[in-house]
Amino acid sequence: MDNRKYRCLAIDAQYFLMKHFSAYKSRSETEMNMVINYPESVEGSYKVPGYTFDHKDIVQSLVWSFAKIAREHVDCDRCILLWDSSPYFKEKILPDFKGHRLRVTQEDLELFDVESDPVGYLKLREQLRVEGVKSEAKYWAVSNLYKIGFPSIIQKGYEADDLAYLFSEEVKNDDRKYIICSVDSDWKFWINENVDLYNPVKKKLITYDDVWNELGDKVKNIGLSLFEVKCYLDSLYNSHNNLKSTTKCRWKDFDKVVSKILEGDYSLVDDVETFKKNMESFDIMSYPGADDMKRLIRTTVDRPPLDDDTLISNFNSLKRDGLKITHRYYKENTLNYINR
Repeated sequence: MDNRKYRCLAIDAQYFLMKHFSAYKSRSETEMNMVINYPESVEGSYKVPGYTFDHKDIVQSLVWSFAKIAREHVDCDRCILLWDSSPYFKEKILPDFKGHRLRVTQEDLELFDVESDPVGYLKLREQLRVEGVKSEAKYWAVSNLYKIGFPSIIQKGYEADDLAYLFSEEVKNDDRKYIICSVDSDWKFWINENVDLYNPVKKKLITYDDVWNELGDKVKNIGLSLFEVKCYLDSLYNSHNNLKSTTKCRWKDFDKVVSKILEGDYSLVDDVETFKKNMESFDIMSYPGADDMKRLIRTTVDRPPLDDDTLISNFNSLKRDGLKITHRYYKENTLNYINR
């Protein structure tokens, strides 16, 4: 990072939740495999004596990650956490959106034939348990971390990606620079001349000019914003979220295809109906409550920082509630660093 100073950092908290949850889950699964390798241990009560973790273990890891970024990698005044909250508005427009993700429910467990497959039952029950831990960690973080300098933005129907876009739109004309943080390559399309992107894995800062240089003048000369380029890219070709390709034209023809569409000519689009639905799914400002979300983002960005006494008091309160973090967060250049 250079010496650039940012007013506010917006973090893809959903990514960090999944990262730390997966780490704990893999440890739990290792212990479960030990149980499954000894079938006698699953007879009778079907107990899982493996590694136990709870939601506060995950929250503790989250705090470490958030503080590390704010403390060591991004010079900013404050921080906001952005979260997913399904079912997403995109799913109403695109039923296959993220269709590859399976959700286990309590009903699945209750309907499972325990007697014929006790090991399968054990696996399903553990999967449901750890998913519950993940959800509890998420909502404990949302409900409590604002007390130590990490306010959250979460709204049913919105992904963290959608909120990052609204954040960038809301602050793009401010007189201070802002920054968003994610490993998701899509987030580079949310930035603008006033909002940069930080990738915490590559420890790389990405600016507006960097993205345009990567795309090339051929794309820039169409007259689209970065966000609009993303809309067309996913809607014409495909994405990891199960969007279907709607043209056989290759990337080198992107400018030609888009230019024709802007003129009202869809002759290079093989599936116009799907293309239009894809584009509609990206119209984030048409989502219910989008204006309210922008106002909430503005209020959160402009909210005065916590004073030191309140910060320490809240810290001690969360410790009494079982959050395992230490006072080193409140020494020089730690959490109070983002509450100036």
